[in-house]
Amino acid sequence: MGRWQDFFPSCSGDTTVKMCMRIGLVALATVALCGCVKQSQDGAATVFSYEWWAPVGLTLGGLAAAPVGWLLRDKSSYFGWGLLVVGVIGGLGVGPSMFADHITVDDQGFVSRTGLVGLATTHTIKFAELSRVRLTFEETRGRRGRKTTNYYLVCERKDGTSAKVPLSNSIAEKAAPMILQSIKDKNVPIVDELPPG
Repeated sequence: MGRWQDFFPSCSGDTTVKMCMRIGLVALATVALCGCVKQSQDGAATVFSYEWWAPVGLTLGGLAAAPVGWLLRDKSSYFGWGLLVVGVIGGLGVGPSMFADHITVDDQGFVSRTGLVGLATTHTIKFAELSRVRLTFEETRGRRGRKTTNYYLVCERKDGTSAKVPLSNSIAEKAAPMILQSIKDKNVPIVDELPPG
């Protein structure tokens, strides 16, 4: 007694794995379809960040997924271990990091903070220091040939330095129109290097 199968004797291991996969996909689709980025005012600045429930949900979901993965590893080794590893990474790494991710835009410039706790990247861009801005992309291929496109805002400063600000997360996607409009209002040239379409 004490094992999860004792409490659910009618469920075979395959049925339980399939059920967990379906529940996980429904939860993932729900989060993906819901607006998880909020826009708020802090004085004259506009702040883009995740809604409070997104990092809380990912943290709690990850911490709940880890023990479920541990229990399922005997029935489906790949799924069980995968759920365990993804649960720990999401629950202890990605979820807590989402609390600090934000982009702040004001009349002087913008600040972008993204990334994992301890490995975060912060870009502070002042519009008055910019000589031009390039809207670029990079395509990469994974091990199985899957193509991923990442978008960037390359901010070239008058002193010759530049900053490559990623635009491929939901916060940046929501903030990008305001950032680009502010840059345009300051008469800084914007070079669009994106593919047509």
